[in-house]
Amino acid sequence: MPDRGGREVSGVLEDAVVLENERTAYGTYRLADGQWVHYATPLTDSEMVRYRQSPQTFFDVVKEQSQHIYSPLDAYDFFYETYARAQKATLLEFMAQWPDIESLRPLDQTELAKHYCARMAAGF
Repeated sequence: MPDRGGREVSGVLEDAVVLENERTAYGTYRLADGQWVHYATPLTDSEMVRYRQSPQTFFDVVKEQSQHIYSPLDAYDFFYETYARAQKATLLEFMAQWPDIESLRPLDQTELAKHYCARMAAGF
């Protein structure tokens, strides 16, 4: 996958979710150099069949499936479940290109996670 500089690199999939209506898996990857990146992967017809047969084990681990996302609050809850315990440095890395990053840097980890999850949910 491409890193933030556009170079092809390998990474470890740390977490992912499939949006069936988009036929896309959205993953968070940890790269060898310690960077974290988000990457969207289109799914083939056969991958969609496999996902629908067993969404809990699609990523080769048992992963509890969240409730369906019907509202921005559902999306926020989904993201917060994942990022509430993320390290502050990781969240800041994810937000590095945000225009207001400097005003977010002083926030503590909990507030930063809330801001991150709210914006991710708004993007849904």
